[in-house]
Amino acid sequence: MSPRPRASALPPGAPAARPKRSDVPERRPGSRRGGTLESGLDIIETLATCGADGLGVTDLARQLEFDKGNVYRLLQVLAQRGYVQQDAETRRWTVTVQLVALARGVLRSLDVRTLAESEMGALVSTTGEASHLAVRTRRGGIYVAQERPYGRVSVETEIGSTPLLHATATGKALLAWLDHPDWRDLVRSPLLRCTERTITTLSDLDRELAAVRARGFAIDDGEFQADVRCVAAPILDHGGVVVASLGVSCPADRLTRKRLPELGETVHAAADRVTRALGGVPATQAPPRRGSGRALNHRQGDPCPT
Repeated sequence: MSPRPRASALPPGAPAARPKRSDVPERRPGSRRGGTLESGLDIIETLATCGADGLGVTDLARQLEFDKGNVYRLLQVLAQRGYVQQDAETRRWTVTVQLVALARGVLRSLDVRTLAESEMGALVSTTGEASHLAVRTRRGGIYVAQERPYGRVSVETEIGSTPLLHATATGKALLAWLDHPDWRDLVRSPLLRCTERTITTLSDLDRELAAVRARGFAIDDGEFQADVRCVAAPILDHGGVVVASLGVSCPADRLTRKRLPELGETVHAAADRVTRALGGVPATQAPPRRGSGRALNHRQGDPCPT
């Protein structure tokens, strides 16, 4: 059976109806079409990636396959809202720092704890050990979240407690990307000894922090508790500042020294994913940065926190 002919909406021989004029840029055949909002975003994205010299209306319209007149009208609207500007001499258009202001607003609204939750769960599933998150504070850091494996003895981290900065993987990850004067302000000498493996001199700590920066993660090899080993890696924000530390803690009899580097790389990769979600650059690509505020580690004579 042959297909039935479709009824025509126009009398035979009548010309096709012309579309009504609108402010939606027209695209050439074969290109996608979108509304005014989508077209404006296309313009912003193209200008943002074309280089510092910008583009003229003709070149912009050609690249986007838009009608030149409608591109010009949309540029005028975007200029009024402060998103683009035109050079009076070259007549080329560029984006403005208004986009940076918007991006900062979005980045400020990101919650590192929320972004890290899935990675913490994945670490527990992958390693079978407890994971934890500490955020940076003016006094060093504070544990704000942990995930523990179900039905298995694991290391418990007390939420709200503070890591001993020189003796824990978490603390060293928070310190390592600070300049020497800044991390020195956070650690009071003499350094408290918790086990036979605890770092007790500032010179040794300085060398350890350099090693942390080089490999991208910190190790606690029984330095805080003799029967526990930990690894931790920093999380950086869009400004290159360490804002948190993601870590895994294990009973020493389940995590041999030989396995520490492998687990460290796993945690490092997880922390880097959170860093990227915050708009930051992975730790091994970030230089040491100056911190803010003076802080104090546990006072001399204080017992090691449990």
